[in-house]
Amino acid sequence: MKINRALFAILIVLSACGKGGGPSKNDDVIPTVTLVAPLQNEVCYSGAVLSDTVSTVDFEWKATGGADLYELYITNLLNSQVVKQTVNVAKYTARLKRSTPYSWRVVVKGTTHDVESAGWRFYVAGPAATVYAPFPAELISPLQGESMVTTYPVTLSWKGSSVSGNIASYDLYFGTASNPPLFKSNLSSAYSNYGVDVDRGHTYYWRIVTRDSNGATSISQLFQFNNR
Repeated sequence: MKINRALFAILIVLSACGKGGGPSKNDDVIPTVTLVAPLQNEVCYSGAVLSDTVSTVDFEWKATGGADLYELYITNLLNSQVVKQTVNVAKYTARLKRSTPYSWRVVVKGTTHDVESAGWRFYVAGPAATVYAPFPAELISPLQGESMVTTYPVTLSWKGSSVSGNIASYDLYFGTASNPPLFKSNLSSAYSNYGVDVDRGHTYYWRIVTRDSNGATSISQLFQFNNR
């Protein structure tokens, strides 16, 4: 009799362990997100023209795996102003300036994980005769505000892009002044990095001017790094 009661108690415990307490499969699902529109490096004609300076732009993306909310980040590439919108559907319509370059990305707010998409760039369409300058170069390395200790040259790296694929050259502005002077002009479009000599104990500033075959230019953000 005592043995039967002991076996009964063990079965109850095993049953309870099997039914709950641990994480479910859904809790372990990591969401994914893929941008759909506006496309990378395109002139966006979707939406409606509201005035000479403003149009609507339709954003769309796809997500899987337990997405609860989405954070949409839209950055004006000319002034670095960021607009954030939180939505519960995978689309949003924004009012943006015409003939202006933007970037956008989406953060999926999952049950247990947050996942960020790639960043895409586009131009909001302007009047029919608009010439679209290259996108401001994306500065990659060194990172903004990075601190390092080195006696070797530092490689400045960036990424250029344009809707027409007609980038002709880059100008590098670099130095210890917060408004750095021209350091190297007419760098070939075939290259997107350049090595510079640095001294210990200085903060350096740099930016890139991108020029296309039509002579149109764009100016990147200003980055700085410190060599301790």
